[in-house]
Amino acid sequence: MRLLHTWSAALRCCARTLPLRAWLLLGGLTLSVASPGWGANGLEATSSRAARQEAIQSIPFDALSPEQAHAVAAVLDDTTIFRRLPTEVIQCDPRLFYYLVQHPDVLVNIWEVMGISNVSLTRSGEGTFRASDGKGTLGSIHVLHNRHDKQVLLVEGEYDGPMFPRPVKAKCVVLLRSGYLRETDGRYYVTGRMDAFIQLDRVGIELLAKTFQPLVGKTADHNFTETMGFVSRLSRAAERNPDGVDRLAPKLTRVAPESRQMLVKIAHEMAERSDEQQAAYRTEPSVPSDEETLMR
Repeated sequence: MRLLHTWSAALRCCARTLPLRAWLLLGGLTLSVASPGWGANGLEATSSRAARQEAIQSIPFDALSPEQAHAVAAVLDDTTIFRRLPTEVIQCDPRLFYYLVQHPDVLVNIWEVMGISNVSLTRSGEGTFRASDGKGTLGSIHVLHNRHDKQVLLVEGEYDGPMFPRPVKAKCVVLLRSGYLRETDGRYYVTGRMDAFIQLDRVGIELLAKTFQPLVGKTADHNFTETMGFVSRLSRAAERNPDGVDRLAPKLTRVAPESRQMLVKIAHEMAERSDEQQAAYRTEPSVPSDEETLMR
């Protein structure tokens, strides 16, 4: 998990306050797929008013409870920073992708096993998670709407560290839309887009955040891209080496046994389908990735 760059102590605290870590936790897990109407221009990250308005109009308020709709509207009406992260296209099995959407704690536990991140994510209830980076940032993630092609999440974060005399709090509404494409060679591709609305609770921090908004946005964009790339590599590794997933699963001690079992089941199903595809199409050899090495 590629966390925030070191710019300055103040900027680090500001960035931690923004739920960028939650974006990253969810960015490669519950990513959305662009509809055909998004067009080529929709691939770039933006904070434009037009993108913000389109994102607001795409939130399914009618599918939320009155309490959920009120909480979302409160953030949208008082947004400190809006960011539409760059659209990413990756090769990935849709079953594994959607599994990770439903079980983000599994992916975060894999990161931990690989030594990529010290961030922890634990399921605290149906559609709710608790996140911590071990450095003063705590967060809760609530899945308000969850369909195969669209998710809405409310992230509440708090940073309590030496730079500020009292904790700094933030809220973030995340909109994720998804879908899949199968090419003629049988390979699946996932295209993802994420819109985030961030609300900060202190005027001084708001000014700092807006001042450094371009840097904060670029960091989030980079993290988003890196996470999507990791998910793609994980998909290919699981497809080529399902027995490695068998060996990896027992190491995922922070997730429920049934979640580990489902990961193994999906990996073997992916491998079986890959064998069928290879019988019809010629595939090129490739160098094993870090994820494949982990599963050996």
